[in-house]
Amino acid sequence: MYQINFRLIFFILGILLFIGCGVSGKHWQNVEKMMMREQYSEADKYVDAKKDKEYGKRNLVLYYLDRALILHHDGKYKESNEFLEKCERLMEDLYTKSVSTSAASLTTSDNIIPYEGEDHEKVLVNMLWALNYTLMGNFEEALVEGRKVDNKLQMLRDRYAEENKKAKNPKEKVDVAYTEDAFIRYFMGILNEANGEINEAFIFYREAYETYHNYLNLYGTPVPPMLKEDILRTAHALDFKNEYDHYQKEFNTRESLSKKEISEKGTLVLIHYNGLGPYKEDFSINVAIPSQVNLVRVALPTYKERSFRIDHAEIEIDSTIVGKTYIGEDITKIATRNLKDRYPRILKKTIARLVVKEAAKYGLRKASDSDNQAVAVAGFIAYIGYMIFGAATEQADKRSFRLLPAEIHLGKMYLDPGTYDLTLHFKDKYGNDVETKTYKSITLEKGKAHFIAVRTYK
Repeated sequence: MYQINFRLIFFILGILLFIGCGVSGKHWQNVEKMMMREQYSEADKYVDAKKDKEYGKRNLVLYYLDRALILHHDGKYKESNEFLEKCERLMEDLYTKSVSTSAASLTTSDNIIPYEGEDHEKVLVNMLWALNYTLMGNFEEALVEGRKVDNKLQMLRDRYAEENKKAKNPKEKVDVAYTEDAFIRYFMGILNEANGEINEAFIFYREAYETYHNYLNLYGTPVPPMLKEDILRTAHALDFKNEYDHYQKEFNTRESLSKKEISEKGTLVLIHYNGLGPYKEDFSINVAIPSQVNLVRVALPTYKERSFRIDHAEIEIDSTIVGKTYIGEDITKIATRNLKDRYPRILKKTIARLVVKEAAKYGLRKASDSDNQAVAVAGFIAYIGYMIFGAATEQADKRSFRLLPAEIHLGKMYLDPGTYDLTLHFKDKYGNDVETKTYKSITLEKGKAHFIAVRTYK
């Protein structure tokens, strides 16, 4: 009789435990409950306390993202920016190392690689950074962060173009839809106009309008109505007659207020974060690999959409509705589409990993058939262990920034200078009240913009 190789078994169990370690669903459920109760300070302390146990080094990007967003909602914009800065540096470092670290995942799992962030999450770092600066009244720094988005999107385009050049099979090429961001371009236009840069504002408004046309086809997100007025007003102010005539004919409307009239008023901009963003779960499919006759079942990540009732907000002042919000960014649909667009790349990597594993299993199975009993027993134990190991490591990478809102809405209106009490009526798609929030003593100054951010979950 030969002794069972306990060292091998414990090694396998250790690997399985390592693979299983990650941010648990229960952890995020606890955080989300605190956020929905608007207990942001408690949520931040909770996440901080779980840095090592739940996140660890492989999920440090998610730790930074979670803390940054929670602090943003808590009104601690400076502290939020500190975590965004750490997050961006780490994302950039992981990107440069991704070529070497991805090799390790061919024999185990994507889950062992430090999480780098999804494409839209990388862009949202700078978007949130810009929003933090905006809410602190620092428009110049907000514009700097907004401009970084262009560089980041170009980097993503270059990355996919380079990978497509290396693809031997046309089916392995990745054609991603998320290559521009309409919301950040629109917001950059608003910031530039608030900062007195009318020419820059017009350029961003026009680019946002063009990108929203793509958004409508890709995600079902229409052009926000006030954007059309923004284009006409800034074109008129700049005396861009050809552009003004072109867009006036296309929109079949005129701007309701001129640049001069608006200069006498205060601008109120409402940023509304709505619902909870999607989270990832397993999606199984059958694929053929070169070393197998039968199809092999593999798990891919897919986003699970979360439901919410609020469709828009109406802004009331002195018992009068003065404006409403419109969707500017559907994060759920962007995330879902971008992940599906990358399936050829994910599937290629998954199949390559299965080929390596099947070769290893074949070698161990042959060893278990050896005439040498010691070799046979050792080979059998290793084969059974590797079967368990292979099943455990062939899990989809379900990590994501799941504290994000499902959507970002925008509202913009021009009011006489003064101090107001605002009541926000959050409506469902049928016009029924879902929730109400009141903001006291909001002061609007002549020729200046005032920004308010609000979060809802219902």
